[in-house]
Amino acid sequence: MDKLEFGAYQAVEKCMKVQPGERVVIIADRETDKIARVIEEANKKVTPRVTYFIMEDFGARPLKMPEQILQALKQADVSFYCAAHADGEFALFREPIYKWVAKSRLRHAVMPNISREIMEQGMNVDYDELKKFTAKVFEILSKARNIRVQTALGTDLEVRVGKWKWYQCNGDIKPGKYSNLPDGEVFTSPEDVNGTAVIDGVLGDYLDKKYGLICSNPVRAEIKDCRAVLGSIKCENEALREEVENYIFRQSSPNSTRIGEFAMGTNLNLETLVGNTLQDEKFPSVHIAFGDSLEEDTGCPYTCDYHIDAVMLKPTVVVDGREIMRQGKYLI
Repeated sequence: MDKLEFGAYQAVEKCMKVQPGERVVIIADRETDKIARVIEEANKKVTPRVTYFIMEDFGARPLKMPEQILQALKQADVSFYCAAHADGEFALFREPIYKWVAKSRLRHAVMPNISREIMEQGMNVDYDELKKFTAKVFEILSKARNIRVQTALGTDLEVRVGKWKWYQCNGDIKPGKYSNLPDGEVFTSPEDVNGTAVIDGVLGDYLDKKYGLICSNPVRAEIKDCRAVLGSIKCENEALREEVENYIFRQSSPNSTRIGEFAMGTNLNLETLVGNTLQDEKFPSVHIAFGDSLEEDTGCPYTCDYHIDAVMLKPTVVVDGREIMRQGKYLI
């Protein structure tokens, strides 16, 4: 079994725990089809009841959730979303899945932009060890009240937490839950955030595919009262700056400016970033997200049709006076 096959095996049998006779739905697109077919084959080794969809077969992207796919999900025990991001598709296609998961027993793996590289890295980690370490980080953060995040490039954030629930993503996806694969993070929706964020790792949604790693063109944003400050977005790459500003400041979506998520990556096996948020947000670091507050997991009601993760590298993190990370290295 090579690394690609082993990654698929881990996704199917270690994380999703697919059982003989269970119904599985896999959603891919033309771009991810080759890798998603490896996941399909891994599922078929366990159960013959596997349904596979290519999104472009139902129309142009961004695609509104087709009734045929939704009905298949409602009959499934396990599902995998493997398609590449498309701007504006979060609310149209992915949110209906999350809403169904929340009121069902579906186990759902979120694997957008999945690639061979990610399958051979993030999906090849020891998930037993990842689960143990993620639990240690969760134990600290779930009791936290005040968190300070600083980086050499100028990030300096004061974060207040505790009102909304913390959630640990450890690769063990239970019925009625969804999580990214590869996994490894602890997150919440913050009560308040103030200060400066210098995003020098990668940006989520469709921007990671478009811009990749932004280490040489970091994006700076001022944050006040848990919201990005209009006019504060700065970046030497003017096209990127304008795109980030337009993404965050949407007149039709008032919560797109709000910091909906604060998280720490816990996948210690990741040594470098690859320019794909699916894996890079699990890298030992800090990321925030503008937009949706992930209400199904955090309980925070500030919903939004958009959610863009923003990874900051080599942070020093102090939790209620205790330093738990120094320049990107955990001290626990």
